Amino acid sequence: MTIKYPGARWKPLGPQTEPKMTGHDIVCVHTMVGYLSTTNTYFRSGNGSGYNGTESHFGIGGAWGLDVRLGLDGEVFEWQDLAYQADANMNGGRTVLSIETADNAPRYPKDIKRWTDKQVISLVDLIAWLCSKEAHRYCPSNWECHKSGIPTTLIPDTKPGRRGLSYHAQGIPPNLVSGGVCWSTSRGKECPGPVRIKQFKEEIIPAVQRKLKGADDVSKADAVEALRTPIARNLNGSKPKDETVSVVTFMERGDEKLDELRIAAKAHGAYLASINKAVKALAANSAEDVRAAFEEGLAELQKQFDAIEARITLE
Repeated sequence: MTIKYPGARWKPLGPQTEPKMTGHDIVCVHTMVGYLSTTNTYFRSGNGSGYNGTESHFGIGGAWGLDVRLGLDGEVFEWQDLAYQADANMNGGRTVLSIETADNAPRYPKDIKRWTDKQVISLVDLIAWLCSKEAHRYCPSNWECHKSGIPTTLIPDTKPGRRGLSYHAQGIPPNLVSGGVCWSTSRGKECPGPVRIKQFKEEIIPAVQRKLKGADDVSKADAVEALRTPIARNLNGSKPKDETVSVVTFMERGDEKLDELRIAAKAHGAYLASINKAVKALAANSAEDVRAAFEEGLAELQKQFDAIEARITLE
């Protein structure tokens, strides 16, 4: 049976030639140094034709290059059946599920930009699904993933037996520890780049953990923390239009500057309705109404707490 992620476009690379996996122990994130559109072409014909070359299980599009014109920011492709190995993690192929992500294709790894908002949502959704027991219901019953899914914590190194989340550079010299499984021979390769490694640790992993807690286990504190996550800058002085601050930041500031601001809601998908009343209260310059509306919004968020991301944009 082919194991597919429900949120991906199924994009097999041709007749299956890869060996089967021996377990699903680790989810590893990569960066393409390129775009989803061009990487898709490369996997099919540029590196040995289909599964005879290098491939990853998944790819996520970005907001750069050809991906922009094709509308692929946040789009997920699944190139490989999860029952079979992918080559992106070299010697780790037997137990590592790999996710490639599009970027701004810079010359140096240090110049790789952060994942976009849409990429973050797709990454969190995909990784959370891969870590769930549901994703492994068809795996052999003696596999740990079938029994309990995949842990949502960062592995310390790539030694055999590790289970959890990772980024590619952990298995590459000089980061590779003695006894660790080598994931690339390109010494010094920083995949997915310093900025994204930091983002993975500080934003992606915590968001995955929150998502897998389930709606019944989400507390007010969790919801508030989620609304902080893109971190807001403070509002001293004039700011450009793309400057963003969270609802929480406005609440903590009180009403001292509300009469100076025109507020507009900018939220993703289903969460717009959850904060709409709070936004109206902000526009009306009423700190008390803001707090009441925000409390009501939190109650709604707790019912469908998938990937909370609400922002307020200054005009």
